[in-house]
Amino acid sequence: MSIQRRMQRRRRITREELYDRIDLFCVSFPERGCDGWVEMYASRNGRRCVNELFPDAHINWKPLGSNPNGIPPHWGAFEINLPDVCAATTHRIADIGDIVTASPTQLAYLIAISATNRGARSAIRDNRGGISIFKPKGAA
Repeated sequence: MSIQRRMQRRRRITREELYDRIDLFCVSFPERGCDGWVEMYASRNGRRCVNELFPDAHINWKPLGSNPNGIPPHWGAFEINLPDVCAATTHRIADIGDIVTASPTQLAYLIAISATNRGARSAIRDNRGGISIFKPKGAA
């Protein structure tokens, strides 16, 4: 089956289904330019995996509570300037390029893929407005 045909067969999922399938959602804002900021929303497992990426830092996850975006209320939220934090502290972010010149979507991808390597089911909103989901090896 061709890739085009497989893409046509993909079913759109609801926000609730998305958050049931992932532990971490990374959102970048290309319209803000390359300022280095990425928002993260995470379940308990997602927070654990992100915390492991920055062993010498304390991440102050904010409780979400009720919110209009459909993100589960028990998840936490955090905004990070990835290039600044990586320059200032020990980190375990995947080394796959120059973090200082990375686009906002590339920064979100770096956090998501690094957390996925630690066991989180991660997702990013890409620069086309779609969602890309990453699963740990061996995950169904």
